[in-house]
Amino acid sequence: MPTRCARWRRGAAPLQVIESVERARESVRRREAMRKQRIDTAESAAQWLLSYARRLKAVSDALASVPPGSTRAQRLREQQAELERKHAWREQQRAHALQEGERAKVSLRYREIAAIVNMPVGSVSAQISRLRQELVEMVARDAGARRSASPESSS
Repeated sequence: MPTRCARWRRGAAPLQVIESVERARESVRRREAMRKQRIDTAESAAQWLLSYARRLKAVSDALASVPPGSTRAQRLREQQAELERKHAWREQQRAHALQEGERAKVSLRYREIAAIVNMPVGSVSAQISRLRQELVEMVARDAGARRSASPESSS
């Protein structure tokens, strides 16, 4: 009896299957590169945040040592306001990049899997759902077996 995979790809030449798999792999590589770019953007923003924090501290220290009504104090307050604005913008940029990086999925999409195995997307989704449920049940059975076999439960 042929395996499920063999039945799914019935009539497909091996070269077609290999090309489908390679296209899917390239798609995953592109998404991984985009995710890495978002994480890199977040790291860059974090470095800018550190720089702005150091500069803000220096400006605050300088403000404490000059007379409040002087033109130097006015320039320092303007510089401080600009640094605080830039700091807030980088915080927002970093949070957005991290959020985008976290949301980015790098695995194969159901439609890519469906194209490889020559099945409707709904069938792929149903199979994955069924297999996830089986996995949950197996883990629960395994955890139950471990609890019943542990020395603590027999005492």
